[in-house]
Amino acid sequence: FARHFGRYFSISLGPESTLVEVLSPASNAPAILLEDEGKKQLTGLSLGFSYNTIADPFSPVDGGRISLNNRFIGGAFGGDMDFHTSDLRMEKYFPLWNDSRGRHWVFGAIGRLRVGHESGDNDRLPYSERFFLGGRRTIHKKSYRGIGDRENGFALGGEAAWNSSLELRFPVVSTKVRGSIDEMEYVRGALWVDMGGIGDSVRDFGATRVSAGIGVRVRIPFMPQLPLALDFGWPVQSLEGDREEVFTFSMGKF
Repeated sequence: FARHFGRYFSISLGPESTLVEVLSPASNAPAILLEDEGKKQLTGLSLGFSYNTIADPFSPVDGGRISLNNRFIGGAFGGDMDFHTSDLRMEKYFPLWNDSRGRHWVFGAIGRLRVGHESGDNDRLPYSERFFLGGRRTIHKKSYRGIGDRENGFALGGEAAWNSSLELRFPVVSTKVRGSIDEMEYVRGALWVDMGGIGDSVRDFGATRVSAGIGVRVRIPFMPQLPLALDFGWPVQSLEGDREEVFTFSMGKF
């Protein structure tokens, strides 16, 4: 359930009930996963706040967004696990200049912090609720769950994670639209630098990983709500054991 207060601010509240099943894990799976074998019911409540002044997520010119989502699992809500998590996201865009066709070059700064805390009789977060880094929506150039400690090849994740991106976004392909002064942009480019870290608490994020690269954002005319993102990059700072990939692809809002 969500409610807007004015044009930009909103509050959301909702119950949560999830059944997590870990079935037939590999014999060499990490202990924190083997301990979760079987079925566990996660029951709780989510509470979120958002302030968003971004008019067009595909090609934001200015404005920003800050959101905080909290999950309270177990305790008075019942279920088999007791913990809570917080997810803070921030992004801000700064217009730099316009080209001869009035299209915008924009600098963007994006950041995210996730923290979890066990409570009750639990001494850790369940494996399914731990945080992982790597992939399109966290750190490009690193494969999905490709950052952090591993046990027998399995990613262990962490109970705290942060990542941020600095991007220069620029127009590539656009066209005039009837009834509009501005051109509709269908392809935008991006030069980006990603960084982030993962650990067991906000006091122990471990080493920072950094990657850089170039990306293309494509808005499909008949599916404007499902843009495509294609990124090519290379590592700037890595640790032994990190898994990397040259190309990432995703569809959906970014």
